[in-house]
Amino acid sequence: MNVVQRILEAYNYLYNSGLVHNKSMFASKIGMNRTGVSSALNGSERYATVQMLRKINYSFGSPFNSEWVESGEGNMLTDPTNAIAKKYEPYNNNRIKFVPVSATASFVDSLYDVAYDMETTEIPNTRNEIFDDTYVIFQVDGSSMEPTVHHGSKILAKQIDDCQWENASGVVVVVYGKSLVIKRIKKNALYLDNRLVLSSDNQSYGELDIERREIRGMWQALRIIDQDIV
Repeated sequence: MNVVQRILEAYNYLYNSGLVHNKSMFASKIGMNRTGVSSALNGSERYATVQMLRKINYSFGSPFNSEWVESGEGNMLTDPTNAIAKKYEPYNNNRIKFVPVSATASFVDSLYDVAYDMETTEIPNTRNEIFDDTYVIFQVDGSSMEPTVHHGSKILAKQIDDCQWENASGVVVVVYGKSLVIKRIKKNALYLDNRLVLSSDNQSYGELDIERREIRGMWQALRIIDQDIV
């Protein structure tokens, strides 16, 4: 396993363990800029170095076996029988960022602008969930996803890190260009062909074929408030 693969494995482990929620948080934790981190995770040998992997290991308390860090040999984890406990930084257990129909355009225009002051809304937390700032509630505009999701419905969604887009499926919220859509993934060809084909549950609507370079953000639709999306 080369160093690029090891860095990606380390990132995926930390992401799946809940220790990082996205590349920006990861970059901040290890003291690198997001561009460098993205380049490393995309295979750039200029950024993906053993020195970077050492920094990752040090920044998270040395969870990775030093031999694996240096050469790729041995187990990835220092103690493979005792995986890192999941750690989350709760955004607020009941109040979540909210994008009503009226604010969709400003949300798209201000995507990733830390100065953008988003509206929040409170939802009943009957499932004892922990919500961090990767969760957003989107209000549905239009009938393209009926009968699954109706106009005006509020759906809870969780941001998908861009290095995980190739694995996305089901109903998603996608920001591409200046548009925001809520659709079902018909074909995820981002890994092989850099394309994502989206469809509507309402057969009166057509399909969307989006190139990866157009996609600015993606969220997994989890449920209409108090109702799972199937």
